[in-house]
Amino acid sequence: MGNESVAIRYQIFELEVNENVQLTVNDRQMPKVEYMEIKIDDYKLPMQILKPATFSDTAHYPLLLVVDGTPGSQIVTERFEVTWESVMVSSHNAIVLKFDGRGSGFQGTKLLHEVKRRLGLLEEKDQTMLKEHYIDKMRVGVFGKDYGGYLSTYMLPAGEENQVFACGAALSPLTDFKLYASAFSERYLGLHGIDNRAYEIYPDESHYFSNEALEQHLYNSIVNFFVACFQVQDKLPIAPLKEEEDDD
Repeated sequence: MGNESVAIRYQIFELEVNENVQLTVNDRQMPKVEYMEIKIDDYKLPMQILKPATFSDTAHYPLLLVVDGTPGSQIVTERFEVTWESVMVSSHNAIVLKFDGRGSGFQGTKLLHEVKRRLGLLEEKDQTMLKEHYIDKMRVGVFGKDYGGYLSTYMLPAGEENQVFACGAALSPLTDFKLYASAFSERYLGLHGIDNRAYEIYPDESHYFSNEALEQHLYNSIVNFFVACFQVQDKLPIAPLKEEEDDD
């Protein structure tokens, strides 16, 4: 055989390029997503900030802190998603902040085990150390779900003089760790009344929604709650965040 070159042909197929999604996104004023790190004690912890498309560094915006905090979890990611939090940013000119504090996952076992036997203490301290000059300190809210709901209620002590948050909402919060994930406790919910519909907002739904319309109603209600909160907080006696002292 001679030195004949054999041409090899390849066919490359693009299975999915998300053209429709990209076109839709380009036609909308989507939130600006920024990532940064803050130093707390000996750790550099990731933070995600969602800002309005028309963000101005000289303006002041209400802040919504979205809390997860479940040990081993991760809330700061680069995954693309459009949620009710995006509505708060794009439609109501709020800043949404997400933060992976001590006890969060995928940052080493030392950070993960910082909260061992101290659930809710260090995470709450980490979350309230967040402050930026463009935040309206009189309009700061917090939201959490499940364990994040527990943390959000932990950050809202009644009658505290140094209260940072003007309002907060908790979705399915943990109220007693002895009863967490216990089917036994759910079995006796009927003892609270003859008809559970008297104290359930969505009596036909379980912990996870099967009806998209009801789920949308839930998050619309949450959005409306925070919008109302941020509109009236200039009249409420909420203590401002403490400014950091300059080092001598």
